[in-house]
Amino acid sequence: LHLISKLVKLIGKGNEIIQAKFEQEIYDNGIDIVNRTSATAVKESKAYIEAIIGVYVRFFKFVDKAVNREQGYMIALDRACSKIINDNVIVQEGQRLTKSSELLARYCDLILHKYIFQKFYGKLLAKRFVDQQSVLDDYEESLISKLKVSKLQRMFQDIRLSTSLMEEYKEYCANKQSTRISDFSVMVLTSNSWRFTVPAIFYLPIEVVFLLKYIVLF
Repeated sequence: LHLISKLVKLIGKGNEIIQAKFEQEIYDNGIDIVNRTSATAVKESKAYIEAIIGVYVRFFKFVDKAVNREQGYMIALDRACSKIINDNVIVQEGQRLTKSSELLARYCDLILHKYIFQKFYGKLLAKRFVDQQSVLDDYEESLISKLKVSKLQRMFQDIRLSTSLMEEYKEYCANKQSTRISDFSVMVLTSNSWRFTVPAIFYLPIEVVFLLKYIVLF
């Protein structure tokens, strides 16, 4: 591949043709290896995830040695692996694109121990919610329910309740033809479920104090 790559650089778009062939070769080999784990993948994630890792590592080493991680070949590797992960027999049988993510979470749980995985996952999930960088995803909620973590489930409930309350408040202001500011977001969170350190004394900013009065009246 190293010699061929040097030669085809002299031809217009020659490398693109080789990279496309290389991508197809990775996919053909990888999808066959991953699909062989379909019989046990749903119940045993280890074989499935390690098959994917094995395919990536094998071809990454090849790209590293043969073409010194040339960008076009790295992109071809990433594209091929993306297709393998998101469109294999296991994903098709599960009828959802998040099946690989679910099995990866189970694998992480296996190798890191459940409580460690929950600790970091819960902390990052809480941050995404509070920063409003996450949507209420049915698949993610399904994953949490399978992990059977009550605190994470209560976090989902808090976010759903907070979203519902804000919608009702905005509707209340609209019906009352109120001049009260409604373009803001308030979250009502259960203290024991969220992994944040709360200061002993907390003072609301002056700009927020008058909004709080409206919320309390509502």
